[in-house]
Amino acid sequence: MGRVRLKCEGDVYHIVSRGNGRQIIFEDDEDRRFFIRTLHDYWDEAHLELYAWCLMENHFHLLVHGNTEDISIGMKKLCSVYARRFNKRTGRVGHLFQDRYDSEPIDSEAYLLSVIRYIHKNPEKGGIAPMSTYGWSSYQEYLGRPTICKTDFALDVFGGREQFLLFHEERRMEERAGCVRIIEGGSSVEDDRRKQAEEILGDIRLADLKTLPRSNRNKHLRLLKETGLSIREIERYTGIGRNIISRAQ
Repeated sequence: MGRVRLKCEGDVYHIVSRGNGRQIIFEDDEDRRFFIRTLHDYWDEAHLELYAWCLMENHFHLLVHGNTEDISIGMKKLCSVYARRFNKRTGRVGHLFQDRYDSEPIDSEAYLLSVIRYIHKNPEKGGIAPMSTYGWSSYQEYLGRPTICKTDFALDVFGGREQFLLFHEERRMEERAGCVRIIEGGSSVEDDRRKQAEEILGDIRLADLKTLPRSNRNKHLRLLKETGLSIREIERYTGIGRNIISRAQ
C-alpha cells in the first residue's frame, strides 16, 4: 500500500524527488532543459501551478499548487517520461528515481515564504553557486523573467519584488524541521568526491561505466575503491549496484 499523503487546506505542497541511491539525475544542461520542457507540458495538462523550483544534481524541488490527485498524476508522467529519455541517452536501465516523491504541505503564508527561500538557497547550501547566479531555479523568474513559474501569487504574499529580495538575503533561516527533513542538500565535499571519481575514470563518463565489458568495468570499480571512495558513493555516481561494486576484483 502506498503512503497516505497529507491534505493541505490550501493545496500547496513542497515536492522533492531524488535519484535512486542518490545517483545523479541531471548529467548536463541538455538534461535540465528537457526536464523543464516536460514539466511545462505536463503541469498545464494536470491543471497544476508551479510557485518555485530548483534542479540540483541528484534531486529536484517543486513548490506546487493543486490537489493531491492531480499532483500524483503530474509527477508520475513527469518522472516516467524523463526517466525513459535519461536511461536511453545514458544507456542506463532500471529505476532512475528513488521510491515515490516526498511532499510537505504548506499550512501558512509564513511557511510558504520560507520554503520558497529554502528552495532558492539550495545551490548555495550545496556550495555550487550563489542563488542569484544559479541558472536552474525559479529565482530568476521572480526577478522579472517568468517562464514556467507563477510568480504573481507569491510576490503578492511577499509584498512585492523588493521585499522578495530582502527576505532572500536575510541571514537567519527560519525553515521548519520538515523543510529540511525531506531532503539532504548537496555539499562542496560531495562535489569534490565526484570530481575525484571523474578524474580516476579519465575519458569514461560515470554514467557510462555500467555499459563497459565486465572485466573493464570491474577494473575501474576497483580503482575507485582503492582511492578511498566508498561503495555508497560509487553506487550513487555510477548507478551500479553495491553488490557488483563490492565484488569487483
